[in-house]
Order: sequence, then structure tokens, then C-alpha cells
Amino acid sequence: MSRETPLREWPRHAGEMAERIRSFDWSRTPLGSVDAWPQSLRTIVDLVLHSPSMMSLVWGADAIHLYNDAFSELLREHRTLALGRSAYETFARSRDVFAADVAAGMSGRSARLPAQRYPVLRNGRLEDAWFDVDYAPVHDEHGQVAGVLWTLKETTAQVMAERALRESEARQSLLIGALAQAVWEADAEGVVEVDSPSWRAYTGQTFDEWQGYGWLNAIHPDDREFAERQWREAIAARGLVNAEFRLRAPDGGWRWTNVRAAPVLDAQGRITKWAGMNIDIDARVHAEAALRANQERHRAELERRIAEAIEEVQSGRRLLRGTLDASRDMIQVFEAIRDDRGEIVDFRWVLNNHTSESLYGKVRGESLLTRNPGVVTEGIFDAFKRVTETGHPEQAERHYVHEQFDGWFYQSVVKLNDGVATTTKDISDWKAAQAEVIRLKEEASALKLEASEERFRSFAENSTDALWIVDARTRQLVYLSPAFERIWGERRAVVLEDIARWGELVHPEDRDTALAALPRALAGESVQIVYRIRRADDGEIRWIQDTGFPIQGPDGRIDHVGGISQDVTEQRDTAERLRENQRRLWTVIRGIPQLVWRSAEGGEWTWASPQWSEYTGQTPEESYGLGWLDALHPDDRAKAMAGWRSSDGSTHLDVETRLFHAREGRYRWF
Repeated sequence: MSRETPLREWPRHAGEMAERIRSFDWSRTPLGSVDAWPQSLRTIVDLVLHSPSMMSLVWGADAIHLYNDAFSELLREHRTLALGRSAYETFARSRDVFAADVAAGMSGRSARLPAQRYPVLRNGRLEDAWFDVDYAPVHDEHGQVAGVLWTLKETTAQVMAERALRESEARQSLLIGALAQAVWEADAEGVVEVDSPSWRAYTGQTFDEWQGYGWLNAIHPDDREFAERQWREAIAARGLVNAEFRLRAPDGGWRWTNVRAAPVLDAQGRITKWAGMNIDIDARVHAEAALRANQERHRAELERRIAEAIEEVQSGRRLLRGTLDASRDMIQVFEAIRDDRGEIVDFRWVLNNHTSESLYGKVRGESLLTRNPGVVTEGIFDAFKRVTETGHPEQAERHYVHEQFDGWFYQSVVKLNDGVATTTKDISDWKAAQAEVIRLKEEASALKLEASEERFRSFAENSTDALWIVDARTRQLVYLSPAFERIWGERRAVVLEDIARWGELVHPEDRDTALAALPRALAGESVQIVYRIRRADDGEIRWIQDTGFPIQGPDGRIDHVGGISQDVTEQRDTAERLRENQRRLWTVIRGIPQLVWRSAEGGEWTWASPQWSEYTGQTPEESYGLGWLDALHPDDRAKAMAGWRSSDGSTHLDVETRLFHAREGRYRWF
């Protein structure tokens, strides 16, 4: 410290602890005010603060504690309280250990203590931590020991890793002992020279019979040539051994074994010996053989059950289609279109309910961006990409004025396979109602016109959605429309008297989210949330979409919060049924041995099952469009396309063609 530096500006270090030392009232400690500190103390404090290492200093008989920013991280909960206090108080839980080290340092001794265990309080509980600790005495101007300086390096992770390694090695040793039929060693050339009691006990060979290459005589005659070849090839390649063959068992019979061996290398990479073991796999081998036999027996049964399952799924799809078509909302399914890098560049229609088709027409298989380029401008395309990539559902209100649309829509988007399923509700009337609520309330508040109040109540009391208004000052409901009783199953008077009753009806898992919405609206934010309620009268769970918005008074301040609550249970149930039926369909399709595909009009494929790729050797992308024709015999391609042209989409397509079998390298009739 320069002589010109005023003590009130010392220490000059920029860290957190330097600032705390500058602002601390040292006159209330045994050290006294900073201007009375000896130069030796200020010098060592400067050293501590400038050090990047974890450093701690105790000074004087009272062991007054000073430390740097790095050490304060160790103190955690005590980082703001330990400064200027006796270290005996801070480390009360480890006082015995700490006091001994302080006494040693104050007596003039220094020490290096590796892997010292200190109990520390972390995350609200006491746990052990390990540190490499150096401590040394600090002398004052008179050459007397005045304090002790600690330098610490935490090694908890290293200590725990070494402990885990020892435990792992012990477990591995136990595991080998439990699994292995025999454990053995061979020299660098692969010749057995060391006795293996476990090998002799299992095979019945003597040491003389076992050594050298005598172990081959304990292997089944049909497997000896294979076993010897595997062993010699591994030795020549300096590689691992992993082979299966039959080995003589203690009862004189033969049991399947898995031999595993590896070379043991010295520091120069030279093989010093081979270590290996044999693991009994007889039960597994026989189980696999039995499984193969069962698979053959069950093939016919499996195909019969698959046919029944397909019929069940088709029936389910017909039922699902009827359910979807009954909805007045637009329900659509899109699959992603990716480029060569796997990036999503577009989506194509896969499914539309009746409401969607009435607006779009027959668009299955068509490009979303070609039909509706406005989805890019409004962020819908990006939302589809996010949901497809992350799997996280999204809901949003959008004002869409593109193509044939001009209105407000509420859209839910969920991931479905490599694409999305969407439910889109036209809320233009609802948004107009929201604007009308604000306009009428403002008109009633500003002009106090009875006619405006009457128009507001007439609108609200005939709405199928629940409308509500909260006084911003009292945070009590001042209005609640009759639809509340139908949706919530509770009398309006009860909730108007005590708004807490509304919170009690919210599902416990959603309550925090719901209760946080009102303060946000009071702060000037328009808030839309979705949560569950449990109806008061019958306990039924219902899904609610609630929109709250601030209402300003004549002075521009928020004096009320208005809102509209809509029962969206039916829309969510419909979307969930769609996802479940699609999952069932894909599960069945991917499990059947037949070749399955999906096509748009004109025979242009949009999807092919994994079985198609395995059979023909085509990738899914190669089969899309009319690419599947390449897998047909050249003489059959025109016939296949003629079949497609004769089909109007309402009749079965029945064409016999020859299809290339990639593994056999020839065409087979289908």
C-alpha cells in the first residue's frame, strides 16, 4: 500500500471481500480500527485479497477471521457473517480439529495436510468435504507470531472419485468371481504356464493336462478348431478374444461358455501376459434356440392377430374420423419435410377433419408453405418447428389475415411423430366480445350511463363463457356472469363474497400458476393461462382457458381487471384422442411384417414403413413421391401407375407386381 493511500480507501482491491473490509466497523472487534492495525497485518491482508487461491487468515489470540473472495465461496451461508468474528465461532462444528491447527500455527509450526476432511454446511445440511491444506505462521513487526495463514485447495471430487474407484474394483472382483466358470492367465505368446485351480475344478483336467495348449482337449471336438483359430488370430493381432463354444463341465457333459481375454501391456506397450475368463452361457444359448423355435411356431398366429389388430385400428380410425368431423374446430395433422441436412423446411398435410376441409378443400399431401405462406409471417411455421423438435406443446392466440382468412384464432400445437397435430378454434367473435367488455365497462365507468351498464350485463349474462371483473384496489370480484355456475358448479354469490373460494376450486397442481395471473394483469399485462378446476357440485375435472386484461379508468390508471373464462375440456380431449389413436396406429404398423405405406393422390408416397426399407433397400426419402416405382420390376411400373389412375380414392387398389428383395438380390411377386 502506498503511503499516500488514505486508510479509508484501503484495501484497494476490487473484489467483494475488499469492499466488505473497507466498509466493516473494525472498531467493534479486538483488532480495533484499521488505522491502528500494524503494517504486517495490512500487508498480509493485501496478499490474501490479491491471491486467486482460497486463502484464510486468523489474527491474534481471538483468532479474528479475514479471507478472500475464493475462500468466501467455501463459507457459503457464513460468507457475510464470518468476517471480523472469531474463527472458533464460524467453525464451531469442527472446533476440535480447527483449534489444533491454530495452536500449531501460533506456536510457529507450518504444515502441509493432504486430503483433510472438514464437515461443512451446504444446501441446508452437514456434509463432509476434503481439502489439501497448507498453513504457516505470520509474524508481526517484532518477529512474534501474530496469526496463521491457510491456503486450501478442495479435493472432494478427487477423494470421492478414488473411493468410487476402489469400490468399483472391489465390485468388479466380486462380479468376476460370481460369473466366471474359470479365470486363467497365459504368457505373452499365448501359452498356458500358470496354474488355474478354477479351470481344473470345472473341466476336471490336471495341471499337466491343462498347460501349454492342452486346454483344447477340454473343448468339444466340433468346436476345437474354431477355438484354436480364434485364440491364435487374437495373439497375432494383439486384440481381444470374445468367442463362444462348448466346454467340458464338472458333470462330464458339455456346457456353452463365453471366453473373454485381453493382453496385459507394460509401460512400453509390450504384451507381458494374457488374462482371461470363461463365463457359463449354456442357459442363454438354449434359451435362444428355444426362442427361435417358438418364433417359427408363432408366425402364423402372429399374422392372424396382426390382421385382427389392423381391423381394430381401422375401426378405431373410422370412429376417430367421426369424432374429429363432429368438431366445429379445425383439427389437422402435419408431417415435417426435411432437407438433406435434416432441417425442417416445410410441412405437408396428413389429415384434416370436416371443418378443415370445408375451408381448405382436399389438401392432404400438399405443402403448407405453398398453400399458406402467411404462416411464416405470423410465426406459425416457427411454432410448428419448435414443437416438432422439442416435443413441448404450445398454445397461442393469433390474428391471421392471410389467404382466405381474416380473424382471430386460438391454436393448440402438439408433437405427433415427426410432425404436429393442431386444433384451431375461430375466436373472432370471442375477441370481439372481449373488446366489447372493455368498451362497455369503460363507457359505464366514464359516463355512468345506465344504458351502457345494461348492455354490458345483457351481453355478459347471455354469454356461454364466464365473464368476471375484479376491483384493482380491493382485489375482490365486483361482477361474475351466470355462466360461472354452469362451468364451475358453484353459486356465484359464494365466490363474489370470497374470491378465495375460486382458488380452492383450482386443481392443486395448477393453483400457483392461476393465482399468479391476477397480479400480472394488475401490473398492466394481458394474461392468458390454461388450468384445471374441480367442479364444486360433482367433482369433475374441467380444463379452463382464462384471459385477464387490465381496464383503465378515466385517469389512465388501472382500476379494474376484466376476464373471460372458457371451458376448453372438449377441445383438449379431442386432441388427446387424436394423439392416442395415431400412436396405436403407428405401433401396429411398425410391428407387422407386411410392407406398409401412405400415399397422397396420384400414387405419390408421403411415408413408408421400416419394413419397406429393409425389404427393398430404399431409404424412406428415396421412396417418397414416385420414388417407390424404382423398387418395382421395370416391366411392372406402367401397370402399377395405371392401377393408381383407375382408382378414385374410394376404391381398393389391387395390383400384382414384382418387388426387388435387396437381401436376395432378385424380384419377388406381391
